[in-house]
Amino acid sequence: EYFSLKQEILNELKLVSSNLTNLNSNGRNIKRIIKHNKFLDNFLQISKELQININEFTPLLEKKIQKINKFYNNNTLCWVEANKIKDLSFKLNNIPSNLGQWEELQELKAYLRSLIEAKSDKKIKSRKDVLLSFHFNELQSFFLSKSDDKTTIYDDFIYLLNINGVFEDFEGDKFVNVLERKETVEKLKKKMRPVVLELVKDLLGETLKEIEELDQKYDLNGQGIGKLNLESILSQKFSEFLPKIVDLYFKGLDKQFQVGTNNVSDPEEFVKIINLNYKKVDDFATKIDEIDTWIMKFDTIIKPYANITVNLKKTLANIVSEVFRRKEEYLNYLNNIKDESFRVDVKSFVDTKIAEVNKMITSYENETSLIIKEEL
Repeated sequence: EYFSLKQEILNELKLVSSNLTNLNSNGRNIKRIIKHNKFLDNFLQISKELQININEFTPLLEKKIQKINKFYNNNTLCWVEANKIKDLSFKLNNIPSNLGQWEELQELKAYLRSLIEAKSDKKIKSRKDVLLSFHFNELQSFFLSKSDDKTTIYDDFIYLLNINGVFEDFEGDKFVNVLERKETVEKLKKKMRPVVLELVKDLLGETLKEIEELDQKYDLNGQGIGKLNLESILSQKFSEFLPKIVDLYFKGLDKQFQVGTNNVSDPEEFVKIINLNYKKVDDFATKIDEIDTWIMKFDTIIKPYANITVNLKKTLANIVSEVFRRKEEYLNYLNNIKDESFRVDVKSFVDTKIAEVNKMITSYENETSLIIKEEL
């Protein structure tokens, strides 16, 4: 998280460290001339300690800096882009004392006061009790006015402030009208569909590849061997293409299972094939669960417009049910095979014991016959 902000802080620390090096060097040169000076000695001591602290902290910060390449993994980007579209109201809370001297925050507070005064019909007598509410785009405009080339840094900064409660949602004017709400919903859908689609493609990448390989063998879509067009399917609505992906995948696994078990008589080999298919279905279930978890987190970002993911969540719930049914199916296969194998083992054991008893009876009869002959 906060890659751009951390990178900027790191650059500033390196610049400060470089300046301290120059100051220390100049200070030592001056000390050679004036010899004893308490102020200079104190300055050099503080400067040296500060530089040591910076040099110790810098590598720790560098380890924490990791660039996030995927939109869906970038919480800052998802949150900022969604809020640009929603443009709902926020309110500024009390700024923590340790941040009070931060120049940007002082300027932000003054900027928000000026916005309130400009919107107010009456003259504000006391600034102390004024609720500093604002729309998200007003907040972003303030930071954009400071520097166009530091947009990502300020996006990180805004998100960090929100996460830590410096400002929060304010429901003073939820929706202006139904038309604006509808327009916002459409914009959110249009903006976020590519993000969710990328997530699905990445998480189900191996499954999609396997579907194509299975289609090369079994013609899963009835269009001919290897003629399945997955990109065309993925261009459909989530509620349409996700069930199709599941159907194609399970159809392919079923056909592969039938072919694989056709000439298998060894129960152990049969169990291996079933376990392999069970693992595939279980892995697929894990990926679907990851998508569902991301959607739940996404709902908190797009609130109060979470209803736009309702159909997707229903689709995922249906898929989870189907996956669970498949897993139960394979478990039943395994249990049946184990039962059958047990029955075979029991029959074999009984047959062996019967043969041993018959052998003993035959031996006993032969010995008895010999004894009778000898006595006669």
